[in-house]
Amino acid sequence: MIHWIVIMTIGAVLSMVPTTASAHNISDLTIQTNPSPYKLDDADIYVPTLEELLGGNVNDMQGIGDGSGIQFEIIDYAKQFLGTRYRSGAKGPSAFDCSGFTSYVFRKFDLSLASSSRAQANQGERISLTEAKPGDLMFFSGRRNSKSVGHVGIVVDVDQTTGKVKFIHAATSKGVSIDTYPDGGYYSKRFMHIQRVLPS
Repeated sequence: MIHWIVIMTIGAVLSMVPTTASAHNISDLTIQTNPSPYKLDDADIYVPTLEELLGGNVNDMQGIGDGSGIQFEIIDYAKQFLGTRYRSGAKGPSAFDCSGFTSYVFRKFDLSLASSSRAQANQGERISLTEAKPGDLMFFSGRRNSKSVGHVGIVVDVDQTTGKVKFIHAATSKGVSIDTYPDGGYYSKRFMHIQRVLPS
């Protein structure tokens, strides 16, 4: 008769290890580890680390366990419109302006954003650049040295090592595209702030 030791984490079965009728008779199991395999002694139960189970560094897995999985659904949905042309005042889906794009994407998830980037800049909670996460809104001035919001994008990814932020937006020259801040040029000179509109 075969029994199973079920190792569960984050609400899902990630690994199932077969044993013999007695949970203590597992000396014949060989576990492959890095750099070399080893054999379990009687009465040992092998419990892999979370990183081994998930296949990566847990510090790089944003969103796990923080209730914000919707942020990645939003990003995936937004990416479906990459290459869509820009048109002033357009609300999608065949063309977008910047605020039309953000409001269209968020509306898919029953989240209402104002119709202009300037109004969206007052929605939610203002956070620092170092706190930015995927799904946050990133605001820029419309003109260099202007103090008024004129453009908005959605944070796609944050490099915790370099501090660089990738964002998706409807750009006048390229349509829906992904750019990086700081870029040492256009967006670096126009960045204003970040708003968190997703529920915690």
